[in-house]
Amino acid sequence: MNPYRTVLHNRRLSFLLLGDFVSKLGDGMLLVALPLLALRIHEPLNEALVVSLVLAAPSLISLPLGIRVGLSRSRPDPKRVIAADCVLRALVFTGLGVLAAQDALSLWPLFIALLLGSALRAISGASRRVLATGMAGEQDRLAVNSVLGTNDSTSLYILGPSLAGVLVLWTGPWLPLLLDGLSFLVLAAALIGVPAAHRDGAAAEQPRSGWQILRRTAGLWPLFSVAFAFNMLWGPVEVILPLFVQEDLGANEATYGFMMTALGVGAVAGSLGTAYLRKFPPGRVLTVLVVCWGLSLGLIAAAPEPVVAGFAIAIGGLVWAPFVPVMYTLLQDRLAQDDQQPVLTFWSAGYNTAGPVGVLCAAPLVALAGTRGGMFVSAALTIALVVPAVVAERRLGVRGEPVRAGV
Repeated sequence: MNPYRTVLHNRRLSFLLLGDFVSKLGDGMLLVALPLLALRIHEPLNEALVVSLVLAAPSLISLPLGIRVGLSRSRPDPKRVIAADCVLRALVFTGLGVLAAQDALSLWPLFIALLLGSALRAISGASRRVLATGMAGEQDRLAVNSVLGTNDSTSLYILGPSLAGVLVLWTGPWLPLLLDGLSFLVLAAALIGVPAAHRDGAAAEQPRSGWQILRRTAGLWPLFSVAFAFNMLWGPVEVILPLFVQEDLGANEATYGFMMTALGVGAVAGSLGTAYLRKFPPGRVLTVLVVCWGLSLGLIAAAPEPVVAGFAIAIGGLVWAPFVPVMYTLLQDRLAQDDQQPVLTFWSAGYNTAGPVGVLCAAPLVALAGTRGGMFVSAALTIALVVPAVVAERRLGVRGEPVRAGV
């Protein structure tokens, strides 16, 4: 039976997932538009610093705020959080688009607008997952997480940047910003008729923070450690890969583009196939995915020519894409419904912080081991995650009824 059948037949859930797709398409356009807009701003600062400030701004409040919410005992309603985020981002990004079209933007107003306009992004992202998987039910949770992952692979990282590249040539960076703002109106409209998330009255009497639940539920802390390290170890590869292509493989920028396309194609295929993994124990699947991703990184590092590296990174994308959906499904399977909002908010904020940490490690890693050596180090450390992954798998046990955190 097609694991996506129930999801597609649930009309309200389908509209919500479509709204998620459209909003991520808008965010994908920003990946191209924001750096180009930053380069058009004439400031007495280094261009690289200007681009870094603009790209970092959307995360500087949203990730700490997400961690703060996860550390608190609050239970914000997912639907209201998503609606507030949609209104805020629609106002800010359509406004930025209008100002950019008139060449009326300077660096610091842009920085502050991105900082404040994206403040709810981390909380809203976790809320989308809680709301969508809650509408589907436990049996179809992996299928919904798979669709959310597919939206990331296709809309955020492939279609959005590709569309923005065309639009920027036609109009400049202002139109992608405007369309990103309008895309959140689509997501807001998709919330109409969606029921609020179910609340567990017993759990609400003695609310615990996401951090407390994470520490006191068997197996979740080792699982978080694996997830954080898995994402962090990709950070150096993201920096090293273009250097590796040019210096070690002797290829040009077009070859790097080909390899990133291969990664994207593999990731889309892996995302679409994720729901078919539901027949296997999710803890075991996660462990296998970690090892296979590490082996693919090792094969890339050992590649003597671009074709081999391209094949290896496509296989890597195939096994990398299911990691996040399986991870969140395994996490949600061990939580009561009322505990999911704070834990997922803390978890997603912490998980997304790992990438920038890994990026910061890239320069010293290359200085110590070189580009090919740095790739091998990242691959070896990723494979070594099999130890905590097995520990997490054993502590989590078999999939069953949600396990409440101890008081």
